[in-house]
Amino acid sequence: MKHKEKKMHVLNECLFSVFVLIGIYLLNHWVQDFYQTQVLIPMISVLGVFLISWKTQGYFWGIVSSLISVLLVNYAFTYPYYKIDLISPECVSCAIVML
Repeated sequence: MKHKEKKMHVLNECLFSVFVLIGIYLLNHWVQDFYQTQVLIPMISVLGVFLISWKTQGYFWGIVSSLISVLLVNYAFTYPYYKIDLISPECVSCAIVML
């Protein structure tokens, strides 16, 4: 690949990863509001990470999206809401399982 083509490929993978992560965030909010449940949120996040890992080349985007997804679920969808809390046992276990 030429340098310019490789740069465009990396940019496309980055944009795809960002759009999938934004999509799972919005879908998780919708599921939480519509169904009033927290059970589906980790599964939807794992599905998003799977799609990113499947579509992109190499390990980088899958690992980065997994870390972002864990922090996103911890921040927005676990108690205490809208705070990063990796000290409580349930948050630590959730983070380990998702990674």
